[in-house]
Amino acid sequence: MKNPWQIIAIILAIALIASLAVLLSKPVPGINAGAQDAISEAQKTSLSDKAITYLKSTFFDAQGITVSLKSSEQVNNELLLLNLELSKDGQTQALPCYITTDGKKLIVGDTLLLEEKPATTPETPGQQLQKSDKPVVELFVMSHCPYGTQTEKGILPVVNLLEDKIDFSVKFVYYAMHGETELQEQARQYCIQKEQPEKFLPYLSCFLADGNSGRCIAE
Repeated sequence: MKNPWQIIAIILAIALIASLAVLLSKPVPGINAGAQDAISEAQKTSLSDKAITYLKSTFFDAQGITVSLKSSEQVNNELLLLNLELSKDGQTQALPCYITTDGKKLIVGDTLLLEEKPATTPETPGQQLQKSDKPVVELFVMSHCPYGTQTEKGILPVVNLLEDKIDFSVKFVYYAMHGETELQEQARQYCIQKEQPEKFLPYLSCFLADGNSGRCIAE
């Protein structure tokens, strides 16, 4: 599973392509493409710092993501390309974006106005959960997934403690990543759970110990 910062970066980068395709295909009003005024290094630094400060405070600081500038390149008289890098826990993700040379707009998929506070989403009331005397608890796993088996090991003591106070069952996703062995084990556990439910938890506890289904069935 990807980290949240990677997901944000990917979404922003994909959206960026669409917005820039429209923006860069249009001529810049009143500017001759052949006569481009160079942006000074001091201006580039100032614009880069402004963009990074905005992105950090608005999106990334709360998630502990570091934002750094790798390079910058003037596109035309109104746009500066910033090649940024996001990093967290030793992993990095490239994030290209554009800032207007007047320092008022940052383009990362959508146009962000740097001189305005970002819009906030109004809070919505939380969903009311239906109370039940015997809650249904369903755990979705693959029989040989290391993350799934660790989750099963963690939840089984709770299930054994609560006993019939909850309606617990193990469900299997519609795909397998460990070949025929996993498919056979999932079918085996499904049948035990359906036909002999009183034997399922003891079997599952045994299987999670060493994965020896033959020994667990014999016991």
